[in-house]
Amino acid sequence: MNYENQICPGCGAPLLPGEDIVVCPDCATPQHRACYNKLGSCVNGYLHASGYIWQPDAPDAPVNEAEAPDVNGGENTTFAGEYKQEPTEGLYCPMCGTKNEPGAFVCRECRSPMPVGMNQGFPFPSVSAFPHQSPYLRGTGLTDDDEIGGFKAAEIAVYLKSYQRKFIPKFKRFSDGGIKASWNWGAFFLSPFYFFYRRMLKAGLAFFGVFVAISLIITPILEKDSALYISVYNEVFEEMTEGKAAMSTEQQQRLYNAMVMTGKTLSKDPKFLACSGAFVLAHIISALFADYFCYAKTLKDIRIVRENTREEIPLRVVLYNVGGTSVINFICSYFLFSIVCRMLMSLAERLIS
Repeated sequence: MNYENQICPGCGAPLLPGEDIVVCPDCATPQHRACYNKLGSCVNGYLHASGYIWQPDAPDAPVNEAEAPDVNGGENTTFAGEYKQEPTEGLYCPMCGTKNEPGAFVCRECRSPMPVGMNQGFPFPSVSAFPHQSPYLRGTGLTDDDEIGGFKAAEIAVYLKSYQRKFIPKFKRFSDGGIKASWNWGAFFLSPFYFFYRRMLKAGLAFFGVFVAISLIITPILEKDSALYISVYNEVFEEMTEGKAAMSTEQQQRLYNAMVMTGKTLSKDPKFLACSGAFVLAHIISALFADYFCYAKTLKDIRIVRENTREEIPLRVVLYNVGGTSVINFICSYFLFSIVCRMLMSLAERLIS
């Protein structure tokens, strides 16, 4: 079958001659191999259970308002049917509100597919099958108008910008009165920096203070209990520098013995064990409640934006800009943590001396 100029439901771009295309054996959906590999399965895999079968798009489909297919229950509507616009005036993305050129298949800002009736009449199978489910809600089992904490799922999806399939089901459980704890591996391994990455500044500062305090307590303990290993290491390094030779077997054995003795000393030091336990406990608490903290902050920010923005398109633009993640926050918090710990340790040493 000729798939030329059919639309890839993964990226929203036309399938061009010579491109590497994968055809799903279950629903016959053609898609770029890169889109298939990125997801690890058919991009319309979530529709397989309903018996979905892909149908080719009609390249000559009408684009005028009178003849355009009315899959959304109205003329030139968005996914949720919340506002109208003429295709000739530019296309506003229903997810982030960015204005795109007429005929655009995907948003230039968030890469979401543009709705039917706004992109020259080429329908996306995933959109036409669920006209009230935005691309960001795929795999969550929710539609745009489903409420989470008093707000629409579509608004929360726009605010999150990424990992909606992970967060939104948990948010729905929190909203319905479920247990406020879950598990977040990112928060477990990267706390407190994970909270800054998700723009949760208050939670980040709270855990930042906890980890700085534990670091100040455990650092001198490590220096004291590791004094033997540090001394042997310095001796071996000086001997190697003077002799200009590789480390001998005898030197390696000395380092190994010093390391073993240091390990035994640390394992018997109650202060070190208490601080290590506090570190692990702080990481576990971060992992258990990071998702709920994110849920609470999401609702708070959307409420503030709602109170100050009335029109639907500006609302989604603001939500898209204030939400999501921040790599800069993550990097800055990491370096700030190192600097603060060093400054406080230097201050403590001066006061003691």
